Amino acid sequence: MQSFVSSFRACFPPVGLVLALCFAVHAPLAAADGRTAEADALYAAALKQDDVRAIKILLRAQKLAPRDKRISYRIGFLFHKMNRRPEARAAYERTIELDACHTRALNNVGNILKDQGLRDEAVARYSQAIQCDPEFSVGHYNLANLFRSAKRYTKAVKHYEAALAVTPNHYRSHHNLGLIYLRMARAAGAESVERSQFSDRARRHFGRACDLNPRDPLNFYNRGRLFEMHADRTKAVSDYKRALSLLKTNSAFKNRLRKRIQRLQVPRS
Repeated sequence: MQSFVSSFRACFPPVGLVLALCFAVHAPLAAADGRTAEADALYAAALKQDDVRAIKILLRAQKLAPRDKRISYRIGFLFHKMNRRPEARAAYERTIELDACHTRALNNVGNILKDQGLRDEAVARYSQAIQCDPEFSVGHYNLANLFRSAKRYTKAVKHYEAALAVTPNHYRSHHNLGLIYLRMARAAGAESVERSQFSDRARRHFGRACDLNPRDPLNFYNRGRLFEMHADRTKAVSDYKRALSLLKTNSAFKNRLRKRIQRLQVPRS
């Protein structure tokens, strides 16, 4: 009987020992929960502060919750806003390590790389963002801008249209599509079917851009260029005058626009 009791005790440790083991397991978990709660409170407090103070608070929060991607992204965003790009990129890259498909972090790293002239690397980051989320319109728009500046118009059109499929009222995408089709129309033969088709597309997108943002002078200026190309002086002058009225400060561009209007208003001989 005594040997049976000894065996029983060996298999089933005393209740006090079991409780001690439970507390040993749960104590680190409780401490981790406490740190997470404190980090959450600091994150919320940072949102109410100016940028410099917010970063200091967020860095404290990050020490408590180093795997919280909200905190690392917010740090990157604030550094980016302050034009401290090395620190911003480091924080964004940390966010991407925590979440490989954090589209906003990928996009913002792409922006930093683009500003540094690293276009291929920027294209890779934008492409990664839209691969993670094919409906990430900002990534499509930024990628389209890079392709347009590189004169890769087919790819640019594809991504502007993808951006508009998600955000149909994005006037800059409409405007930039208008610019591409205007360039294509100029490159086509004067009496060609292609020029007519490209001009119609340019007119449609410029018109939409003007409707969506009637305060941007470039919308009217570039539509005026299209009308001028087709020798429609009345409409060209009307759009140029509208653009001129929206330019609030004197500039070389404003002076050139005045001269352009004057030249078009000279009666034909």
